[in-house]
Amino acid sequence: MRSSLLVSAITTSLVFGAVASLNAVGRASSPDSAGEGQPPGEAPPPSSARGVDLRDDFKYDLGVQDFAAFAFDVPGARAVKIVVDRRPESSPGGVAQVYFLNSAIYELHIAFLLRNHLVAAEEMGNIQLETWREESRRFIFAQLARYDGLPEGTWVVELAEEDRASPRLIAELMATLQEHVTLGALTFKPNSLEQASYSETLKERGVAVLENDALSGQVLYQVIHAGSPAVGKLRVITETDPVAVEQMVFNRSDIVLLRVIPNDITRVAGIITTRPTTPLSHVAMRARAWDIPTVTWREAQNLVYREGLEDAWVRLEVPKEGAPSIRRATEEEVTLAEAQRMAERKPLRIPRADITVTELVDLARLRAGDVVSVGAKAANLGEVAFLTQELRFDELEPILSAMRGEWLEGAIGPLPRNPSRLSPRKLARVYLGKLHVPPGFAIPFSAYHAFLNHPPNAAIEARMNGLFDEPRFHDDAAYRKQALAELRKMIRAGEIPPNWARRILAKVHTDFPDRRLFIRSSTNAEDLEDFNGAGLYDTVGNVEGDAAILEAVKRVWASVWNFRAYEARDDAGISHRAVYPGILVQEAVHPFAAGVLVTKDILTDKWNNRFYLNANPGFGENTVKTGRGAPEQIYGDPFSGDVFRISLSERGGALLTDREVRQLIFFAAVIEQHFGKRRGLLPYPQDIEWLVVNGRVSIVQTRPYHQPDI
Repeated sequence: MRSSLLVSAITTSLVFGAVASLNAVGRASSPDSAGEGQPPGEAPPPSSARGVDLRDDFKYDLGVQDFAAFAFDVPGARAVKIVVDRRPESSPGGVAQVYFLNSAIYELHIAFLLRNHLVAAEEMGNIQLETWREESRRFIFAQLARYDGLPEGTWVVELAEEDRASPRLIAELMATLQEHVTLGALTFKPNSLEQASYSETLKERGVAVLENDALSGQVLYQVIHAGSPAVGKLRVITETDPVAVEQMVFNRSDIVLLRVIPNDITRVAGIITTRPTTPLSHVAMRARAWDIPTVTWREAQNLVYREGLEDAWVRLEVPKEGAPSIRRATEEEVTLAEAQRMAERKPLRIPRADITVTELVDLARLRAGDVVSVGAKAANLGEVAFLTQELRFDELEPILSAMRGEWLEGAIGPLPRNPSRLSPRKLARVYLGKLHVPPGFAIPFSAYHAFLNHPPNAAIEARMNGLFDEPRFHDDAAYRKQALAELRKMIRAGEIPPNWARRILAKVHTDFPDRRLFIRSSTNAEDLEDFNGAGLYDTVGNVEGDAAILEAVKRVWASVWNFRAYEARDDAGISHRAVYPGILVQEAVHPFAAGVLVTKDILTDKWNNRFYLNANPGFGENTVKTGRGAPEQIYGDPFSGDVFRISLSERGGALLTDREVRQLIFFAAVIEQHFGKRRGLLPYPQDIEWLVVNGRVSIVQTRPYHQPDI
């Protein structure tokens, strides 16, 4: 459905620490109060004017102390990553907004865009390509570095090797950054031959340029990350287009020798580059995270050709000091390396699936235990729908007794004056009467099982079983990606058994005549205690018409075999043969606002009586995901009812009233309490998707919360 929606949930300009520190950026008691004390649509004030300490997640201006606090260390350098938004929606006049990122929070530029919701997750592929290639790009990714060996006071600005920025754009970047630093004069450091070719033009434009050999000179090798010695199959990549290299799929047992540095790379055993690179690159960051040997080695390709090591199993060693080495691996080393890789794999897990349930089940009749027949998404949401009708007051009492003040009555309406006259169930409904779950129904796992066993579709399961039994499918990631795409195509071309097609359409015609629907994934391999699965499977929104509904059902089934989903399950040790997709068919609504609530403070990753919310304008296709643009970001205290408005939405200012926020945090507290009680775990943080439709709060998903993994 969403692509790691919670990745967008890290707050902007928020200090680590206690609630009191929020007062530094302003506490709002009405939706008209602007986040960080600034009017909507105006550029934010400098960090020094906002009174925020060095533990912010980003700054608008950078001084020496800020650099020291935000920089990350790599061999021979310290650096701070920078995002320049050339067309910020908060600045209609077109004044660029500069963000200096705290490396403790943002390892990658992309993480900043996602976590602060400057772009939608599904747009990231296009954004990356645009950012490296297009002159009209919205964002510039750069970094400000201080290198060992350069004169004191030399501060260099870098772009990625693959960045095709023109001299005009580079000059614009340098001028913009110079206005936001108090470090002194900035110098541009070329990281590619193309960037270096602009040196004279840049100098004519007043840009100081670091000469190519100022750092690299005649250095034969540069350690990017030492790591442990690696044994793997050597793949020599002669492609010189970094974007093309980025699209390649490598195996985890590969050691790759590259002529260019892509922006990203699939996981490998070791990396060698033949051209000087910056230790600050995205791939270098990946190498450090994976702890694999990575080196820039000018003569590596000649050595490999001379020794005949192409496509051979080799041993690569990159010591912290001294020269790197590569040689043909012995049979014993290959066997040991493969055994170690297998030992690192998680034990195989088989998620439960009950294919004996053949009923199309209304959402209101589902309970959490139905996860084994309809999947976690539908089952958990059914449990929330149950709360609205069947919860007893005794489960609410622990929450209500902890609440301070009279804020709840203002949020949900008049409370009973004589509660003893009401039954526990009716009394609970008084408190939860405004909680709503859009109606829908679940298509169980058995429908997918019937689809695979439908005679006209015999080739699908035969192909599936053939892939599982094929060594190349397991050993060759590029082949696996292609084979999975072909399998999805076969599923989408298959025939839904006529009895299932008739029942599904009859249910739609009866319950949702002339309504648009969302066809949502609900598998037994998502929303698990230790495996979120967000964004792995497909959702098809705003579907209408019989043919479109059946096509959407097959598309969601096919998404079980998305490459990303397969790889994620593989890492988690989940048996692919045991994965079953259920489907949640749900009425499409048109919310005024939509977003995410997490029942904890996600920035500090602590339970400290603060729930985090983000909100965006929601309509049409955005009914089950937040809108685009930076969200309104809010902390709500479920005990005091206090509302801390951190920032306003870039698309509409304050979206939620304090009353709506308080409704949401109360309902979220009830949901967490209920699911936690079932698991015997409290606190039991929940990741909740919500909508506000005509002033009414709707819940469209809840799952155990997992800290996003960028």
